[in-house]
Amino acid sequence: MLAPYRSILARPGAFPFSALGLFARLEIAMVGLGLVLLVQRTTGSYALGGAAAGTFGICSALASPAVARLADRFGQARLLRVAAPIHGLLIVAVVLLAVLGAPFVLVLIGAGLAGVTQVSVGALVRARWALILDGRDLQVAFALESVLDEVVFVAGPIAVTLLAALVHPAVGLLLAAVTAVVGSLLLAGQHRTQPPIGDGAPHPEHARGPVLRMRGILVLVAVFAAAGGIFGSAEVSVAALAKAAGVPAAAGVVLALWATGSMLGGLVYGAIRWRGRMHRRFAVVAVLLAVLTMPMALVPPIPLLAGIFFVAGIAIAPVIATGSTLVETLIPRERLTEGLAWTNTALSLTYALSAGVAGAVIDRAGPGAGFVVPAAAAFAVGVLALLGLPRLAPPTRGERIGPCADSSPTRPALPSP
Repeated sequence: MLAPYRSILARPGAFPFSALGLFARLEIAMVGLGLVLLVQRTTGSYALGGAAAGTFGICSALASPAVARLADRFGQARLLRVAAPIHGLLIVAVVLLAVLGAPFVLVLIGAGLAGVTQVSVGALVRARWALILDGRDLQVAFALESVLDEVVFVAGPIAVTLLAALVHPAVGLLLAAVTAVVGSLLLAGQHRTQPPIGDGAPHPEHARGPVLRMRGILVLVAVFAAAGGIFGSAEVSVAALAKAAGVPAAAGVVLALWATGSMLGGLVYGAIRWRGRMHRRFAVVAVLLAVLTMPMALVPPIPLLAGIFFVAGIAIAPVIATGSTLVETLIPRERLTEGLAWTNTALSLTYALSAGVAGAVIDRAGPGAGFVVPAAAAFAVGVLALLGLPRLAPPTRGERIGPCADSSPTRPALPSP
């Protein structure tokens, strides 16, 4: 099963940029939780901690497409070398403001600025894979990156929580800043696999206009947004249910099983040589995610709920991997990083917002009621994928939309080292 992954990682330059991308994006799963723990330690309020984390997440999500557009226009190396140090310094500034007891509004401003300067490293890495691979190999690469995303969301919170308990919450945030800066700068040094840099000339006709108006992209963004609604609300709901049952630590086990299911699903999905059209496969895995997730609304006992989370997780990585591959087929190469960032933005934004919605539902109707939110979001994932299926179909003859729209796409050779 691992042979396809060994094959793509053996390509020149592939293993270094994928590994460095993993290291650089560890902070994604560290900063939000780290802000909650740090602000709670310094102010005594989880609400303020949540506000700081939410500000960071929302600002990062909204700014991500614009930041990715800069990568397409000026090159990944130039963007990373400028943005990463600024981002790291802003995280350090937020830590200092919180520890020194500065007015909370300054902490919020710092968190927002740190979010704006965060680079969507996952989109940069996927754009590199799209440069050196195509067809089935690209499907394997995107499945691998989806699995690595799950690794990030398992390892990051564990590291932050342990450092907060054993040392101080500030240490976890400082570690996040270090991984972001060091990983990004080392990734910037991988020139051989960097996508071509825009020359400042006007885009060709098929690459002009807002990315969201390009064929099928709005459908993918909508599906990813609904999926983000599953993730954020389910985490809050299971934490509330476990606490109400008197076993708060069980929430961590349930969520770990969820991530494990996703990792296994992604590995298997990427290893299979699939037949059939990509857009139809996307609809199938999206409906599968919906069907496997909606039973959460039944609010079974925690052991059974853990099984539901594990099974539902199996469909997560395939949805993200197939959706990313579809972006690559629909977006012109010179706008690819921006297109990938839009799906990340949709996930991140609704992840943050749905957590708040689930929290409000739980406050009003009890811990079990929170699972209505991920179930509804899952239903939306399936419906949106099916309704948008015609827009995700390959373009008709003579209609060139993206880099893979032609029946025989060509890819530029890698530059010499």
